[in-house]
Amino acid sequence: MTFDPFGDFASRGYLRNHAGQKDMLKVKDLEHDSFRGNVERALQDLSKAEHLTYEHVRKAHETLFRDVYPWAGQDRAQTAPDLHITKGTVDFMFASHVGRGVEYALGQGNDPAMMREKPGEVMGNLAYAHPFLDGNGRTIMTVHSELCRRAEIYIDWSQIHKNDYLKALTQEIDVPGKGHLDAYLQRFVREGALQLDGIAVSLQTLSGLGPQKAEISSSVLIPRKDIGGRVSETELKERLAGSESVAEASQKLINAAKAAMTDYEPVVKAVQNAALSGDIGDRRVADELRSGPGPSAARLGAAADSYIRIVHGIRQTMQQQRHDQAQRAGVEVRRPSAQLMAALDRGDVLSGDLKAELRMVRSAFERRFGDDLAVLRAGRNLEGLAARHGIDEKQVSDARRVLQRLGKAASQQRAQAEVRSLDRGGPIR
Repeated sequence: MTFDPFGDFASRGYLRNHAGQKDMLKVKDLEHDSFRGNVERALQDLSKAEHLTYEHVRKAHETLFRDVYPWAGQDRAQTAPDLHITKGTVDFMFASHVGRGVEYALGQGNDPAMMREKPGEVMGNLAYAHPFLDGNGRTIMTVHSELCRRAEIYIDWSQIHKNDYLKALTQEIDVPGKGHLDAYLQRFVREGALQLDGIAVSLQTLSGLGPQKAEISSSVLIPRKDIGGRVSETELKERLAGSESVAEASQKLINAAKAAMTDYEPVVKAVQNAALSGDIGDRRVADELRSGPGPSAARLGAAADSYIRIVHGIRQTMQQQRHDQAQRAGVEVRRPSAQLMAALDRGDVLSGDLKAELRMVRSAFERRFGDDLAVLRAGRNLEGLAARHGIDEKQVSDARRVLQRLGKAASQQRAQAEVRSLDRGGPIR
């Protein structure tokens, strides 16, 4: 039976859409096109608010879907106050309560610490409210992405399998507050805030948010790899052993300790331990040595402070590099589908799905290789590149060939676009 909450399907189509279209699949296509075209604007509007409120959520829905529905931005309390919505085993919130439900979720999500700790719980509470007749998933995903940005994290949705996610989300709604969705999302949460255009691309290219058309099949080009996020003591010592500044500071520390006391080795050892394993920025051992009697104590304290500063700086740099490396290694790069590559090679005008796939592939390359993308394109020191990214040289070579084909095809499409523009009498924009 067709879902017809307004009771006017025969005259105004599925869910009273502007086109009067009765074919639900075609309406879903219209929804998806509207979402893709308006999501960046919705994100920009959300970013301007000091704190997100229910009205911002309604405005986001209006922006995303006003091209399809005249009721976009109106919640179920307005459009279907007496209709109780269920999906599978899930009973969503009553229409009269949806505003309070969203405000409760936003009360959590507007707290960056809460958002960083429990992004899945916030998502579950937003989903349970289910404020609109349609377009809830995309609207909630857009709002949730902005809350993540404010908390300086993001969820790598491109790595998530839709069925697994929906299973965890259903468990979260059925049994709230037990961490079902947070446990699932934990391995996909990344540090750092994405720019608005990056969030828009990640949402536009997420196939699970749109109508499920003919499957575009592709295999994994660069697999995701889980690597440890911490620098080992062995790695740190190897780096320190190759540092001239550490060697110089170490010798000054030993000389100052010898000048200040006879039994100097325990003091040197204590300073080295503070530098190697103490909290970064904690130089209390140097302050204690500096407070001793005589000028030799002051020199020893200064030498200890200098040594600790240098080692802590190297530790901090190594830890940040390892963190960035772990984030990149967690990104899977899928091989472009045969359909996309054939269309690019022929110079075809790409369909919406193929454009989305192309953006997704390019985005995955950028997130996986970062600044090394230029090195990959140039083909310089591929052995070192493979080692830095935890993949073998064959995978690197395959990735470079794919990247070269994409680059060549992009240049050809640009040239064709310029010709078409000149034929129309105007410059390419």
